[in-house]
Amino acid sequence: MPHSTPAQGPRFLTHPRALIVETVAATEPGLPPQVMEAAVDHVAGTRAKLRRLAQALDTAPHLLTSGTPEGPRLIELLIRALQPQGTTHLVLPRCAGCSQQHALTRVDGNRRLCGNCGDKARGDALRLPCAVCGKNLPVASRDNKGHPRCQRHRPQETDDVALICTLLRKLDTGLDDQTLAEIVSEAAPRPFQRRQITAELIRCPDLLTGQGAYGSPRALALIDALVAHGARTILTPACPFCHRTTALKFRRDNARCCRRCYDEARLQPCSSCGHQQPVATRTPGGQPPACEATRSTTRPAPAAAASPSPFTTTNTAALSAAAAGARPRPPALSAENTSPAPTRTPTHHAA
Repeated sequence: MPHSTPAQGPRFLTHPRALIVETVAATEPGLPPQVMEAAVDHVAGTRAKLRRLAQALDTAPHLLTSGTPEGPRLIELLIRALQPQGTTHLVLPRCAGCSQQHALTRVDGNRRLCGNCGDKARGDALRLPCAVCGKNLPVASRDNKGHPRCQRHRPQETDDVALICTLLRKLDTGLDDQTLAEIVSEAAPRPFQRRQITAELIRCPDLLTGQGAYGSPRALALIDALVAHGARTILTPACPFCHRTTALKFRRDNARCCRRCYDEARLQPCSSCGHQQPVATRTPGGQPPACEATRSTTRPAPAAAASPSPFTTTNTAALSAAAAGARPRPPALSAENTSPAPTRTPTHHAA
C-alpha cells in the first residue's frame, strides 16, 4: 500500500543544516564547504539548535554582516567559529548597551547585551516602590503580604517559629512544643519561608486540616513533616480534581494537583486525527503535530525522501578531521574484501 506524503514544511525545519551552510556560503564564498559544515556542527549540535539558527538566518540573513545585536546567540557563536578561518564579510554583533563586541550572554527584549550591561539592566528592573516609603529602590526583602521593602524599611523581625507553633497547638496535634519547633525549622529553614507559612496559616487555617492543596509547596512540606511525626489532627491534602491522596507537585487553576490531572489539563486535539494528545512539539503554524498513530500511517517511504543538499555530509568525523587539518581515518574493509587469516597446521614431530 503506498504511503501518503505529508505536507512539506518550511526549509528551516526540513533541511536546517543545508540552509545554514548555503546562507554562510552566500556571504563568504571563499570558505570551503567542509569548514562551514564543521563550524555548524560544532555550534549547533542538536536538532533544536539547528532549526533555531536556520530560522533566524532564513528570516534575517543580514545578521551575519550587520553587527546588529538581535537574533539567537548561535549567530554570534557561528561567526566566532568561522572568523579564524579567514572570513572577510562576517561581523560580530555589538552589545546593545556599550556597542562592544563582547560575548552577548544577556537578553533585554529583542536586544542582546554583554554581561555587564545585562546585569545593570536587570538591577534597574528589580527596583520597585517600597511599601513603606514609596521610593523606587532595590528590593531588599518582602513582608508577610509579599509587598516589596527597601533596605531601610525591612519588615520587623519576628519569631515565626513560635507563631507557627502557637497556631499548631490550637489544633491539638499531640506533639510537644520542642518537637513542633524542630519540625517547623526543618520544613522551613529560611526566614522568608517561615514568614510565608505564617501568613498562609493566618489567612487560611484550614490548610493543615485538608485544604493544603491551596497552599504553597512549603506549606505542603510542613504538612508532610507533621503527618510523618504522627500529628493527630493534621490531614494530608488530596488532589482537588481526582480526589486521590498523592503527591501534589504541580499547579492547576490556582491549586496544587497530581501529575495525572496536570497532564489532562494540557491535552489538545491532534491537528491530524483530532484525538486529545499531550503537546510536545508544534507545527510551523503553531498547531499540535500529528500523534504517533497518525505519523505511522503518513510517514513517507524511504524512496520518497528528499534528496540531500550538496552541502550535506553524513561523515561528520571526516569533516571535523578535515577542518582540523588531520588525516582522515581510512574506511573499514567490507566483508567481501576481507580474507580470512591463514591457519597454521600443527606440525607433529617424530618421537
